[in-house]
Amino acid sequence: MSLVVVNAGEVSILELLFNKRAVFDTTLHLFTSNTTPSETDTFASYTEATYVGYSSLIITGTDWTITPGNPTQAVATQQVYTAGGPGLPETIFGYLICRGNPGHPLLWAERFTNGPYTLLQAGDAIKITPKFTGE
Repeated sequence: MSLVVVNAGEVSILELLFNKRAVFDTTLHLFTSNTTPSETDTFASYTEATYVGYSSLIITGTDWTITPGNPTQAVATQQVYTAGGPGLPETIFGYLICRGNPGHPLLWAERFTNGPYTLLQAGDAIKITPKFTGE
């Protein structure tokens, strides 16, 4: 499945482009619901992971590298989620990128094309390198 920029994410991106909103960090979340992303989704459209040791990860502006070209890409540093123990197994279907914390607009969602991944025991990890491609 390809990345889906939700409607609220389009608004946030345009607000940044036209200086209508202050710059913000993004937050990466894992989702456990068997959800296929769509443009009308909100954060509430997904169920966030709950295993012990899980928390969303902040991706700052310096974590992103933007490479112009055909296509232009923004790629963040690899983010690693490591299971801590109780609450397993937990199956992860994909990830979400939000503007700031939950309650702020969801920017985009992506379902893993080669997943889902199931965390079975403490120490199991999921590694994500968020990428946004523009044409």
